[in-house]
Formats: sequence, C-alpha cells, structure tokens
Amino acid sequence: MKVNNINSTTNFGAIFKFTKTADSVCDIIEDALKKSTVPAEAEKISKKFQIGGGSLYVYVPDENLQKLLNNLKYITRSAYAEFLTRVD
Repeated sequence: MKVNNINSTTNFGAIFKFTKTADSVCDIIEDALKKSTVPAEAEKISKKFQIGGGSLYVYVPDENLQKLLNNLKYITRSAYAEFLTRVD
C-alpha cells in the first residue's frame, strides 16, 4: 500500500486505528506507534492527542511492523488490542 498524502514513497504494511483514552497503557502504545512510523505520521499522532483522547488511523511501514510488535511485547496482547486495531 502506498499512502500519497504524506509526500513519501514509503510502502505501508498496515493501517491501525488507535483509540486513545486516559488509560496509562495508551501512552505506551502511542510512543510505540510514533517510533514505528514515518516522521510525518508521528507528528500527526502528536498533534491529534495534544488536547486529549479520540481515534486516529496510523500507517506503519512494512519494515517497522516487527519493531512495533517488539515495542509492545511487554504489554499483553489483550491490553493493547483494546486500543489498537489493524484495519487493512
């Protein structure tokens, strides 16, 4: 998949819908997503959640999917699956 609106030729391996709440695990998931995507997407995540919660679609490049899983490995799957849903 290629996403044209971020001025990049990066191919994305997955689209996740991230729903942020006041739960502390959300901050860990948000950080993992920022570290696993391209800078333009990380900036979009930061801007979206400066004022609170909500939902946002986040693109993760093919080569960073394993990095995302590694960043989340110490959180049980059920804990992050509640906030992070793969939509592709």
